[in-house]
Formats: sequence, C-alpha cells, structure tokens
Amino acid sequence: MKFTEPTDSYDDSEFNKYKGTSDSFGSPKVSSHIWNYELPKLVTEIHVAIVRALDEFGFEDEGNFTFEITE
Repeated sequence: MKFTEPTDSYDDSEFNKYKGTSDSFGSPKVSSHIWNYELPKLVTEIHVAIVRALDEFGFEDEGNFTFEITE
C-alpha cells in the first residue's frame, strides 16, 4: 500500500460545484488520509477487500468492503 497526498475527490467535486456562488468555500487542500493500493488482475466475480490499519499508538482497526468485477 502506498501513501499519496492528493486532494480528496469529494472536496474537489464540492469545490467545483459551488465555485463562483455564494456557497463557495476555499480550494481543496492536500489530504492526509488517502492511501492507494494497486489491485492485481481479478477475475469477474464478487470480491471482498479487508483493510487493517495500525496507528502510532499500536491500536489496530479493520474494515472491509465488497465489490464486483463485471468485465
């Protein structure tokens, strides 16, 4: 897994949506919570990704999500 420093895509879309209006807000900042992982070639089926994280205090957390490859 690789840590990257892009802006958050949600912040980007909201910034562009409201840019130039009375509801506009500051430009998106670099995010400190985005990580990328290049998946291997997966077969067409349902997959489960399990993500485990360990913080600087030694606490571990785990989450998962299901996704489907259709083509």
